[in-house]
Amino acid sequence: MRLFFFGTLMDRDLLSVVLDRPADTLRVTQARLSGFSRRQTAEEAFPVLVPQADGRVDGVIAHGIGYGDVDRLLFFEGGEYGLSELTVTTGHGRMTAHLFASTGVLTATDQPWSFNAWQTLDKGLALVEAELLMALYGTMSITEADRLWDGIKARAAARHFGAAAAAGCG
Repeated sequence: MRLFFFGTLMDRDLLSVVLDRPADTLRVTQARLSGFSRRQTAEEAFPVLVPQADGRVDGVIAHGIGYGDVDRLLFFEGGEYGLSELTVTTGHGRMTAHLFASTGVLTATDQPWSFNAWQTLDKGLALVEAELLMALYGTMSITEADRLWDGIKARAAARHFGAAAAAGCG
């Protein structure tokens, strides 16, 4: 399966945590989705796609995603995103790919979402959140895990910022 990633999952470290294997094993190509813009959500440090006639969103296509990978990705994305299929453009032309589109649970703001800014500001915390969330994979449903999200975020913040504070006290 080909998946178009336009947000945090473009980051190979995060994708490796979610897939529970090195993301370097996937072949990745640059791609662009036309007719949309990428916006910051009001609730989280995640992006959502918003239809925009003249918009375009740069991302990557990951080739070779297996059904087990898709199951893990669906668990990670929770109820906020669902699989859709759209046409993207690559250096080799147009092709169809699946992507995780908003289910409408998250609210898009007017602010664009920046992958580089996310990597600088939010990636460290997101990695800890993903580790805690994905530790629950196979033990409960997506719905059950979604109900635990606020607690996961709180534990991740304590672990991430506590470790950062301890490292700075050396």
